[in-house]
Amino acid sequence: MSDRLEKAFEYVKNTYFPRWDKSRKWKVEECSEELCAIGARGVDGKCESKTKTIKINMTRISKDQNDLYDLLIHEICHCHNLGHGESWQNAMFKRANIARTLGQLELSSLIAKGINHTLILDQWHEHKLQVKIFGHVKECLEKYPEISFTELMVKMVENHWVPETISNKWIKVYKGKYDYIKRRSMSSDCIHGLNPEHCDVCRQKTSPKEVMPQFSTKKDQYRSSPILEVLVNGEPWGKTYPWDEHFRFGVIRVKLILIFIDLIEKFVKTDGKSPDFGKIISRPDGKYNCTCVNSPWFTLPNGQIVNKPYMKLASDGYFDIGFGTEKAKALIEVLNSLKEFVNSEVKF
Repeated sequence: MSDRLEKAFEYVKNTYFPRWDKSRKWKVEECSEELCAIGARGVDGKCESKTKTIKINMTRISKDQNDLYDLLIHEICHCHNLGHGESWQNAMFKRANIARTLGQLELSSLIAKGINHTLILDQWHEHKLQVKIFGHVKECLEKYPEISFTELMVKMVENHWVPETISNKWIKVYKGKYDYIKRRSMSSDCIHGLNPEHCDVCRQKTSPKEVMPQFSTKKDQYRSSPILEVLVNGEPWGKTYPWDEHFRFGVIRVKLILIFIDLIEKFVKTDGKSPDFGKIISRPDGKYNCTCVNSPWFTLPNGQIVNKPYMKLASDGYFDIGFGTEKAKALIEVLNSLKEFVNSEVKF
């Protein structure tokens, strides 16, 4: 093992995880050949709880010491947090805050970027899996229109699309696809997988040409804090558009919008195609490191995936805001109101 890796491991443990591994049961190993052989492209690192080993692929690490610190922090956060869920994210954000407190702004930014990048990859893999499942269920129902869900799952196993043992979580996913396709075949839902009122194409075919909405703002209070709400034709957002009842935010989120207003304008002009999907754009602002990410889809609270561009702005995990192209157009139209709101309220 390289001296560089050993020293970096000790530094990260003492600085970022002072209460972890007091008995020193965990170790770090350079396993470049083993990790390069995982998957098509290999992996940077791996946390093995059974052997209490952090494995690092040094061939993927640059000469910048912050890259090595970032990877070690990422893997150590997996020791008690499997996957990239909320507990792992919270552990990572805590270390990003420590780095910022110590004045290590570049490392703090790397950790924050890593969280966003990992979540985007997870969402992309989840999206591809959901699309694959939908295709299999649809194909089976086209062949056997009257098949029951139980019979469908048997067919899935016979076609090797589903393992014989499957968790209740994924059975619910398949059941949801089955019910959705069955309902759609007997209803007026659009061919794009949405309700007609949620689909721009179908809405244009079935509705008279709509008058362009007028956006305005209204100041209000939420838990004694000032907020600004964007209205459509003088009404809350949900009166005109689906998915959200209100479109409102506080001072810090408005500042976040203003930091990335040039990218929001590009997002609108290119109909959501710019910035490039998955590319994380970072901009520091005082005590916060702010990031912008553009995604080709978003997920509704009920789990339904909507294939429309979605921009998400975040500030070190403390505050975030996401929106599609319609909300982005509204933000640009009320830009002056956003600036006045920030200038008139107490800075946080």
